[in-house]
Amino acid sequence: MPGAQAVPNAARNSLRGVFQHSALYAFGNVASRVVAFLAIPFYSRFLSPAQYGLIELIELSTQTVAIAFGLQAIGTAMTRLYHDQASPEAERSVASTALVATAVLSGGVAVLSIAASGAISRAVFHTDAWATLLQAAFLAMFFASTVEVVLVYERMRGHAWFYLAYSLVMLCFNLLLNILFIGGLGAGVWGFVSSKLITSIGGAGFLAWRLRREVGWHWRGAYVPEFVRFSAPLILSGLSYFAIHFSDRFFLSSAVSLAELGRYALAYRFAMMVNALVGDSFAKSWTVSLYRHANDPGWQEQFAQVAAYFTFAVALAGFAIAVFGPELLRVMVPASFFPPGLLLPVLVLAYVVRDVADFFRSLLLINKRSAWVGKVALAAAVLNLLANMLLIPAYGVYGAAWATLLTWSGYLVVCWIAADREHRLPVRVASYVRLLGLTVVAYAAAVTIHADGFAVQVALDGAAIALFAVAAAAVFLSAAERQAVVRQVVSAVAGIARGRPA
Repeated sequence: MPGAQAVPNAARNSLRGVFQHSALYAFGNVASRVVAFLAIPFYSRFLSPAQYGLIELIELSTQTVAIAFGLQAIGTAMTRLYHDQASPEAERSVASTALVATAVLSGGVAVLSIAASGAISRAVFHTDAWATLLQAAFLAMFFASTVEVVLVYERMRGHAWFYLAYSLVMLCFNLLLNILFIGGLGAGVWGFVSSKLITSIGGAGFLAWRLRREVGWHWRGAYVPEFVRFSAPLILSGLSYFAIHFSDRFFLSSAVSLAELGRYALAYRFAMMVNALVGDSFAKSWTVSLYRHANDPGWQEQFAQVAAYFTFAVALAGFAIAVFGPELLRVMVPASFFPPGLLLPVLVLAYVVRDVADFFRSLLLINKRSAWVGKVALAAAVLNLLANMLLIPAYGVYGAAWATLLTWSGYLVVCWIAADREHRLPVRVASYVRLLGLTVVAYAAAVTIHADGFAVQVALDGAAIALFAVAAAAVFLSAAERQAVVRQVVSAVAGIARGRPA
């Protein structure tokens, strides 16, 4: 029956767009990380490890406030409610209401935070000296919240090229300001915060003008109860995720020196490249479009295949980062910034696990199970706090890394079970177990091979990554999935050769 086959094929083609947009978002993320890593030698020259640790704590403080008041949950709620609307006019009203709500809420939060900056400075830094710096950071947070909501709308509309262009322009602008303020004027940490403030003001103004031109200003109070019901549990989950990401910094600030904290923060940033290269790039497209596909015939089988491709990609990226990481660090930063040996691979594995878990967590929002998401995240945060309390005083930065891996592993198990009970995806559990075992064994083998020259070592690392890719495809993907990957790679290479990259 050709007609019956047409719908699944259309669903496949539609889902292929998710990966195509993910590739654009990945390019932007890679560019951002490349610039960030190329800037590391610059920062390590003009900033001390202690100043690097100070920047980490400032970012931690502003993000804690933003998540605590639900500024990041509004974008997720807008995405889900947007896909429930029956007309373009209603969709535009949802987007406009979300932007106005974000501006009002973030403005109030910024005012309160600025007023309490002295108390926050004493709580975080044990001194009033950084209160004014925190005030500038909270002001930047207000504008950044507006930017985030508008960019979520652009992703929902499928404007991946615009998102990429905007991200690259703002990246370059922020980098130039950092060079001017930190390198040229010697402003130190103040230069970092000032660059972020100026960039966020300019970006928020431009994006708000663009959104107003497309959807206008519409306030629909009827949407507010829906926003609150859906987003309230996500505030809890946001706080929980944030606690997992950064609570170890608070424990480490009392257990290790600021220099050790700075080295740990650098290793953590390397590990989160897994998310930047694959996880976040995929989520930028997937989380704003999966609701459209959840009504397609046979969507469970399609989503199981998406899960397999995504897991393969994130595992390969994690393996590459863990293997190449030491060589990258040697050419980018002074020896005083080097993290301890096994710290990086443990953190990388933790974020491979976390990205896979987030895929299954996203499925819970199809039926608006945001309350489930909040409970699962809270349980993971409690586990993380207990692990940090037990492991960090005894093992320092290694204790923090193992606590992170333990937490995300438990989170994966719970998200997987909850998603399976809700939707019954035909996922091959045994293949995931084989992939994990292969990853650990392959990494252990790769790090035992050492060469004297840098170029030779990089070549050996590249060979290890290529072999891992082949072996992982063999033990994890099905025959049909392997053939599809080969076809896509050949098509991409042919497109690049013709000057039309896919």
